[in-house]
Amino acid sequence: LPDDAEFMLQDRLALKKDSIAYNRFIDYTLHAIESMLDEQVFNQLKSIKVPTVVLFGKDDQLIPNRILHPEVNVEEIMKVTDSIPNSNYYLIEKAGHFLQWDSPEEVASQFSIFFNNNFTNEKTN
Repeated sequence: LPDDAEFMLQDRLALKKDSIAYNRFIDYTLHAIESMLDEQVFNQLKSIKVPTVVLFGKDDQLIPNRILHPEVNVEEIMKVTDSIPNSNYYLIEKAGHFLQWDSPEEVASQFSIFFNNNFTNEKTN
């Protein structure tokens, strides 16, 4: 666990000590998951009008969810970006759900390329 992510673990451990706060956290989390499942946005992606980059960790253990979508793999999830006009996606090796911690240099590099190609006069590869 990276030092700068330790706060997330400590937050969860503190929640477990307060049963009211913990139950609220579980309730909010379940509602968030239900909302994502009930209000999928896949068919709305084609209406995105700005340049878009999607970064995804190849070793993501949360998305796609193995319980909710056992038949879906990371590469299939990335194909969703094909419906976003003017978009690019990058599958980052050796990174999971928190790819900004797992592979910060690669994330920064991909953002730099994206911003240079879309918001400056400099083009990079």
